[in-house]
Amino acid sequence: MPGECTIKSMQATTSAHLRLMDAPSEDLLATLYQRFKDEGTLDMIFHEQRPRLSQLLEKFQAIPCVVAISRDLVVGIGWLNYEKVSNSGHYRAEGGLAFLRKRVSPAETLELGRMMVDYAFQGCRPELYLEALYATVPAPNRASRLFLRRLGFALIGPIPKYTLWNGELADSYFAAITREQWQQTQGGGP
Repeated sequence: MPGECTIKSMQATTSAHLRLMDAPSEDLLATLYQRFKDEGTLDMIFHEQRPRLSQLLEKFQAIPCVVAISRDLVVGIGWLNYEKVSNSGHYRAEGGLAFLRKRVSPAETLELGRMMVDYAFQGCRPELYLEALYATVPAPNRASRLFLRRLGFALIGPIPKYTLWNGELADSYFAAITREQWQQTQGGGP
């Protein structure tokens, strides 16, 4: 069931018109898919293959995701793939973010990115203790690398010929932020 996220740091945004909604409906996801398709950014978001709408809906119904909303328009999506760390009871997740470039300013993109990282660590699956959040970014995508650094991620790499970028194998970076690093960005400690 769709709902507004109620994470403390999400409510203290500098832009009152920005918010996240978890468990988005199929209609919201279909609208976002079409907007990414119209903007010509589907291939950039899904490097390996351009998914059909049915594949996208299936993926985002199987894993936690949120949609970013600005001025009552759906402008982005964030998703998490959880993985248990051995038998420790702790988890890590690989996440992805995508925003409509023509609908969101750089400042709003950064704020929504921070909200999504907060959501990963404290709101998405509170019953799981998320130790670290990971992402993969193609080396030629300089803007995404800078964006992840601004969110507090450390970049590791490059890893040679790791992912497809514009139809060609490209070097990639792994990006990571631990719970402790995230807490430091919140002004708190572990």
